[in-house]
Amino acid sequence: MTDNELKEIFAKLAVAQAKTEAQMAKTDATLERMGIHLGGITDNNGSNSQDYFYNSLLDNPVLGGIKYDSISKNLEIRSKRSQGEFDLVMFNGESIALIECKYKAHKSDVEKLINKKVDSFKKLFPVYANYKFS
Repeated sequence: MTDNELKEIFAKLAVAQAKTEAQMAKTDATLERMGIHLGGITDNNGSNSQDYFYNSLLDNPVLGGIKYDSISKNLEIRSKRSQGEFDLVMFNGESIALIECKYKAHKSDVEKLINKKVDSFKKLFPVYANYKFS
């Protein structure tokens, strides 16, 4: 192969590589937009399920056979030592119900609620530490 033939091959490869990189940039941008869309759909589904359960429990504040006096939605609190966000919280004089709303729940979500969120709630709201949690 001559030097001119090699130069021609390298020139063609450089053009092809530039086209590939441009196409990859377009594909990356498309995937990013799709991710934003899918993330928005997930957030919207979660919000819809939260609204559904909130409205249902507002009309009939009974969970697990326990009647509650009030319900709070999107309870968020921050302190110097801790922070917490709770989808739905129901209160009565002796019990607290923490409800995590998910469009599709996983075992790890339930474990997190039981093992972390209850303790977090007790630390953030010490007045409720001796209440029954359901």
